[in-house]
Amino acid sequence: MNRLVSTHNDKLDLHDFFKMLWDEKIKIIASAVIFGLISFIFNYDTPNSFKISFPIESGKSSVFYDYIPIKDILRNNGLLKTEENKSGFMIDEQSIFYKFISEFNDSQELIESLNNNEFISQRIKALDDHDKNEKLISYAKSLEITPPTPIERNWIVSFEWHDSGDGLNLLKEAITNSLLNLQAQLLIDIEKMSQFIDIRNKQELDKLNIKLNLIQEMQGKTMRKHIQFLSEQSAIAKELNIETNKLDINALSKNQVSGVSLNISSDEIPFYLRGYKAIDKEISLILSRSKETQLMMAEDYIDTKSKIFVIENSLAASQLRTFIETLRNDDPNEWIEYNIAFADIKSQKKTKLYITLSVILGVIVGIIYALISMMNRNRRNQLVSTN
Repeated sequence: MNRLVSTHNDKLDLHDFFKMLWDEKIKIIASAVIFGLISFIFNYDTPNSFKISFPIESGKSSVFYDYIPIKDILRNNGLLKTEENKSGFMIDEQSIFYKFISEFNDSQELIESLNNNEFISQRIKALDDHDKNEKLISYAKSLEITPPTPIERNWIVSFEWHDSGDGLNLLKEAITNSLLNLQAQLLIDIEKMSQFIDIRNKQELDKLNIKLNLIQEMQGKTMRKHIQFLSEQSAIAKELNIETNKLDINALSKNQVSGVSLNISSDEIPFYLRGYKAIDKEISLILSRSKETQLMMAEDYIDTKSKIFVIENSLAASQLRTFIETLRNDDPNEWIEYNIAFADIKSQKKTKLYITLSVILGVIVGIIYALISMMNRNRRNQLVSTN
């Protein structure tokens, strides 16, 4: 029985390897070209998109100088936003910027801009309203606003779109619409605060007028009670024929009775002992007083009238409304600063990278193919020589 002994060696030294590469260079180059062409065709048919980004920051402080007096009005009426009053209102460069970020971040303005875009209109015209809205939201989700970082000190607005110029226009339109909406909301807020001050003042006036009526009513009763008392004391004095006061109050206030010292308060001395002439004169003076003079002697009357005067002459609401006109005539585009001309635009289509990687992959595949082909040939040659 003949034994078939394999004498071939499947191992390949570097010399043979490089010789094989040279001999099979046509196949390797062809493989690289084919993979490169496939990658090029694939990338050519794939739509390109661009990542647009630029910094955005609050406007200059000088833009908001006209709104500085609002702080005093809001502070005096408990409406200013502070550490203690988080729900208060503030209008300055920082607060306006954060209000804008909140307004812009909901992407509603960008969705409105996308809805009016010709490119998007063609893509969604066959969809129903629900699907159109979903599609617009999906496009708007590429909008990002990132806060400052240790590397980037400003907020960054970024947006991915198929056309860089069109994308910049969409962003500019969305920013402008956000600022206009913010301006409209601020106008509403200031008007609401003015109405709040009016309502609060009216409520306070109602309370003070009720209090004033109570003071007037109580003062009238107090005066009638006092006149009644004086009339009775005068009658007693006349009955006892006490015309004038002849008592020494100082002597009565400290007297000795059987060697005991007595302290007698003047309030304890009968009023009629003052004499009916003095009592009648007091009654006459009281009756001759005007109503206003009588009320001025009432407790809390002057303080209540002062408060009513202050509220009735309050200019807070009207002053706030004057700022409505200032705000309405202001240009909201000055509230933030950005420059689209210096936007960073990066293509998201990595054509060169993909083609390069595809060519490398083609070379590798070509080498592997050539290596396997050569090893198969060697094995066949060994088998033939053995036979």
